[in-house]
Amino acid sequence: MKNEQLFEQSKNDVRDEKIYNIADVDLREILDPNGKRMIQRQERWNTRFTMNIAPDLTIFDQQLRTLPDGGLRTHQREAIKLGNLQKAWTETLAVSLSNVIDNAAQGREDFVLGETPNIIINAYKQGNELIIEVKDDGDGIPQHILDGLAQGAKKVSTKAEGRGGGLGLISTRESMHQLGGTMEIKTVRKEDVKHSEPTGTTIRFIFQINTKK
Repeated sequence: MKNEQLFEQSKNDVRDEKIYNIADVDLREILDPNGKRMIQRQERWNTRFTMNIAPDLTIFDQQLRTLPDGGLRTHQREAIKLGNLQKAWTETLAVSLSNVIDNAAQGREDFVLGETPNIIINAYKQGNELIIEVKDDGDGIPQHILDGLAQGAKKVSTKAEGRGGGLGLISTRESMHQLGGTMEIKTVRKEDVKHSEPTGTTIRFIFQINTKK
């Protein structure tokens, strides 16, 4: 794929970590099916949001892993302390999803006056997988950010490009490992295509549904 860059974060990384088992999680609780938070984002970023959310987004037998350094984020520690593992899991995914959506929205400033950039959020089940997609029609992710992610970087500088995304994606990469999921990034950059060809980025969060015992 000449004009596409793909990054995949494996959920099978072997690390010295503690694992918390969680019975089941309903992802509709964090996906804002009524669109209230998306309306706020739309007003803030002047972006058109489209949401396609399936009615059943429950997954079973999930896990929450510690971070690469063996620790947990503050909200995770507090939720676990209160015995609410589901809250620790869903809030971690909610933060990751917000990072991806806001990064997509913030990169729309170079659109032609009068045009409205688009972000599409899909959530659905496919076989034994639950997939959350965030798609935008922006200029794509800079190559040095993709390289840093692929190389397992802890920090990626984005100042040269004048836009964010690197740090948020690195944090999201770590969070997806914590949640036992997979993150895929597929991007088509403006500099790699002809003037009239579409550009943009699709980020997918993929989880195993498992079966209810």
